[in-house]
Amino acid sequence: MAKRLIQFRLAHYEEVYSAAVSEDILEYCQCRKTETFDVHTTSQGFEEAKQGLDAWKAAMPAEASSWKVSEGNVASSKFGLASSIAGCIHGDGGAVHPYRFVTGLLSKLLERHPDNFFLSCNNPCTSIDPSSPFSRLYTVHTPKGSVTTPHIIHATNGWVSHLVTPLRKKILPLRGTMSTQRPGHDAQR
Repeated sequence: MAKRLIQFRLAHYEEVYSAAVSEDILEYCQCRKTETFDVHTTSQGFEEAKQGLDAWKAAMPAEASSWKVSEGNVASSKFGLASSIAGCIHGDGGAVHPYRFVTGLLSKLLERHPDNFFLSCNNPCTSIDPSSPFSRLYTVHTPKGSVTTPHIIHATNGWVSHLVTPLRKKILPLRGTMSTQRPGHDAQR
């Protein structure tokens, strides 16, 4: 299961990059390949991390192929890190401006489907009526009215378990790695 999870997570970069290219928003959302670093300040932590990397490389050589170890003095001079570090582990990564990626995609959808795609901002979903054997449609209830649809995409882990009760013990609202950016003045796109 861990292997499948890692493969799933690593596939995100290629899919996001591919979508940004095909929708012509690559430059706008700043999707790009990066190098990521795990810098260790203690010898013990660094040794444990190297053992973990060795185990990952043995179990998943293709997925871990870009990851390397740089000892403290080499990492300090090569990457401009503090001379007091024990070392770092580094490999391929990716970056995207998430706000611009989403707004870029939404603007494309609004342009392509003005008659049947719309955004309802500041309008929380309060409940969902499930589909039934008689109707394959869901009804999404909001303070501004109800929407009937064959598909629902839940874009948050914070509220889906409130709206879809079978997921209550399976999806939990957690904080993950993220960044925030201000949209700026050129956010019309």
